[in-house]
Amino acid sequence: MPEICLQHLLATMLVDGRMDFHRAHDRARMADPQVLQVRERITLRGDDELSRAMPNREGIVEVELASGQVLVEHTRAVRGTPRNPMTPDEVQDKA
Repeated sequence: MPEICLQHLLATMLVDGRMDFHRAHDRARMADPQVLQVRERITLRGDDELSRAMPNREGIVEVELASGQVLVEHTRAVRGTPRNPMTPDEVQDKA
């Protein structure tokens, strides 16, 4: 299911330069050689510490650049959750 596979969603977004509803649900793209090549470079790891933070929904993304530099972003309240709600316009756009 492409819409719940984080590695696929990230790879598709990197290849296309954007993500939208159609791209997130396009099952055929799961076999796209270009997406698969990028997807091979994406690793998803669980984190017990983040699991213990529930019901807060957090996430950490680390990106290693070709230069070796590592960029890290820790989101402590995922967008669209009670601690970080979406605006009415964002909800409309999402719908």
